[in-house]
Amino acid sequence: MPADELEFRVLGALDVLRGGERVELDDLERKVLALLLIEADRVVDPGWLADRLPTDPADAIRPCLSRLRRTLHPALAEEAGGYVLRPGEGLDSRLAEQLIASARVALRFGDRHAAIAVLDHALARWRGDSLAGLAGEPWARAEASRLDELRRTALADRAAAERGPAMPAPEAEHVLVGRAAELAVLTGALDDAEAGRSGVVLLEAPAGAGKTRLGEELARRAVRRGFLALWARTGVGAGVPALQAWTELLATLHKIRPDAVPDGGSHSADELAALLRTVAATEPLLLLFDDLQWVDCPSVRLLRAVAERLAGARVLIWIAGRPGSPPAELSGVQRVPVGPLETAEVAELLAAVAGRQPPARLVRSVAKRSGGNAFLVTAMARLLAESSTVDDMPAEPDAIVRVILDRLDPDQRSTVDAAAGLGRHLDIAVVTAVLDRPEAQVRTTLDRLVRDGILRRSLSGVRHSFVHDLIWETAYTRLPASERAALHGRIADAMIPIARIDRDRVFEVAAHLARAGTGRDDEARAWSARAGEPAGALLGGAVRGDVSGG
Repeated sequence: MPADELEFRVLGALDVLRGGERVELDDLERKVLALLLIEADRVVDPGWLADRLPTDPADAIRPCLSRLRRTLHPALAEEAGGYVLRPGEGLDSRLAEQLIASARVALRFGDRHAAIAVLDHALARWRGDSLAGLAGEPWARAEASRLDELRRTALADRAAAERGPAMPAPEAEHVLVGRAAELAVLTGALDDAEAGRSGVVLLEAPAGAGKTRLGEELARRAVRRGFLALWARTGVGAGVPALQAWTELLATLHKIRPDAVPDGGSHSADELAALLRTVAATEPLLLLFDDLQWVDCPSVRLLRAVAERLAGARVLIWIAGRPGSPPAELSGVQRVPVGPLETAEVAELLAAVAGRQPPARLVRSVAKRSGGNAFLVTAMARLLAESSTVDDMPAEPDAIVRVILDRLDPDQRSTVDAAAGLGRHLDIAVVTAVLDRPEAQVRTTLDRLVRDGILRRSLSGVRHSFVHDLIWETAYTRLPASERAALHGRIADAMIPIARIDRDRVFEVAAHLARAGTGRDDEARAWSARAGEPAGALLGGAVRGDVSGG
C-alpha cells in the first residue's frame, strides 16, 4: 500500500521504518498499525488491541502482530507486556506538533518570518485527511479530530503571520512589566546551573502576582542559552492521580529524549536523579513546577528527594506557589520574593493591555484598588473598556472575576460553567458532549472566551485552559453544590466512552463519578477499582470547600 494511502497519525513513518520500500498490508494489519502508531513508544498489550479490533477468528491479533514485527523489525519489537512501535523521527504528527509550538513562540515574540517558515514545514506533514479510511473506528475519530484541529490551527497561525503588522498584540497574560530584580536573581540561578551548580528557586506570592509569567520568561531565556525547559504543571479539579506532576514531566522528556528516558519508568528518587543527570550532561535542564498549591503531596515529596540528589548537576528547579505551599523545608532553596507592582509599572501594564496610555488619575486609582496585583490590574483594564472609572469596582480578586463572568452572554456563561467542572484544562470533546451542542458552535464560543481573556490556547493551539486559577476557581465555586454534583455526573457520562478506549482516562471517570452524588456510588466504586484507587481518595485535589469537601 503506497505511503500516501496510509493517512494515519503518521504520514510517512513507513517509508522511514522500511527504508523507502513499498509495504503491502491487509485490512487488519492497517488497523493494528494505526493503533500502534497512535500509541507510539508505549508497550501495547495484545488483549488491549483485541478489545478494540474484534476479529474472526477471535485470536487473529497475535499472528497479525507477528507478521508486522517481521516486516517492521527493529522498529516494532516484542517486549515484556506486549508490543511497542518506535518510529523515531518518522512520526510526522509528533514533528508537526513540535514545529507548530515553536512557530507560536516565534509569533509571540514578533518573529513572523521565522514563524511562516516553520509553519510551512509543519503543514507539509499533512498529505490528506488524518486516519483516512478509519473514520468508522471509534478509537480513530478522536485522534483524527485532534490532528485536523492541529492543522486548522497551523493554517490560522500562518494567515495571521502573513498579515504582518496587523497581527494582534501579545495576549495580556503574556505581558511582562518591571520585575528586573526578580529576573536578575533567576538569571543568576540559571548561570549557576549552566556551570554545574544545581539549584532550586522558589517564588511564593499570592494568586495573580505574576509568578507564572516570570517562569515563562525564565524558560524563554533558558531555551535561548541551550537549556531544555520542561513544565511540570499539574491539573486542577477532579481526576488528579498521584505523582501526576512527575508523570507528565517524564512523559514529555521521553518524547524528546527516548534514548535516555524510558517510557513509564520508575519514580524512585535515586533513579530519577540519575536520569536527570544523564540528560543534563548533554544539555542543561530547567524544570518548572508551577501552581504548587495544586501539586499532589507524593509529587512534592519526590521533588524534595530528587532535588537533594542533584548536587553538581546542570539542573535548575523553579517552583512557584501561593503562601503556605508545601516545600518550606526544602533544603538549599533560594526564595525569590514577588512583590506588588509599583505605580509606574501599573501604568505600563494598563497601557500594554488597553493599547493606549491611561490618564494618571486612573493609574493611581487602579494601583490603589488592585494593590499592585498583576492579575487584578489586567482584569480591571478589561473592565475599563466598558467603564470610565474603577471607583465602583470591587477590590477582592474573586469579586472582580465574578463581575467579569457576570458580563458574559448566556452561551459563554454556560460554556464556562461546563468547562469549570473539568478543572483548569479543558477537553473540547467532553465540553461539547456535556453541553449537547454542535462542536463548531462550541469552538466559536471558546474563541470568543479567548478574546475576552477568560481562556487561553496552548502553544500547539489545540488545547484550551483558563487564563488563571482564579477564574477557574471562581467559576467552579459559584455553582451551587447540587449543580456541581450534576455537572460531574454529566462529565463522567461524556468521558466513559472515551475511557473505554483510552485507559489513561479511567482515573478521571472515577474521580468525576466520586463527585457526582450518592446516586452514583456503585458506579464510582466500580470505576475506582479500575483506576486502582479507593473511591474516597479520588475526592482530593478540587477547590477547597467544593462539593467534595476537599
